[in-house]
Amino acid sequence: MRMPRPKRIRPVQQRSRDTTATLIDATARVLTAHGYAHLTTNHVAREAGVSVGTLYRYFADKAELVEAVRDRTATEITATLTAAMSASVSDNLEPVDGFRHLTATMVEAIETHRGVVRALLSEAPLGLYSNVFPEIEQTLGHFGRLLITIVRPDLTREQRESMVYIGMAVFATACFRIAIDPPPYIDKPWVIDQAARLLAPALTPG
Repeated sequence: MRMPRPKRIRPVQQRSRDTTATLIDATARVLTAHGYAHLTTNHVAREAGVSVGTLYRYFADKAELVEAVRDRTATEITATLTAAMSASVSDNLEPVDGFRHLTATMVEAIETHRGVVRALLSEAPLGLYSNVFPEIEQTLGHFGRLLITIVRPDLTREQRESMVYIGMAVFATACFRIAIDPPPYIDKPWVIDQAARLLAPALTPG
């Protein structure tokens, strides 16, 4: 007979929210410094300055800690990307300028969380970026459909969906590669500019 798990605290009070945030911060630091394989609840508790018993009042295991870090990372990257998308539209940027701005912003947002993102993509048993961060892909897809509908009314619905599918994959893959593990010889501004120039023609009829 399986013993029931102890009831964990839901972070309603400020003190509980602070403890939860401290544990998530500690998990992110351990992931960044030591990777997924070496992350343990004991290690996180020490890093956070709390007892492992306190940790288990908030998180059941390593998987829940990692998922909490993933959630926060996805939320922050998505929020940054959404703001950049809105700015590109409101400023009425030319396609290449808009893609350059979006690419630079996305790369910077990923770089801010580079250690965590690298651990989640390379070590954690979560799969490709689209599986690890589906929120990012959903945001890109929503924006891509809106933008292509506006600037490419000449395309059929199937063509627009196909363009979103391939464009989203090219954009996201380029951003993750540039941000996470660029070769030492790379000129980041130049590569970002080239990525923008590759994507921009898709928004130009003809």
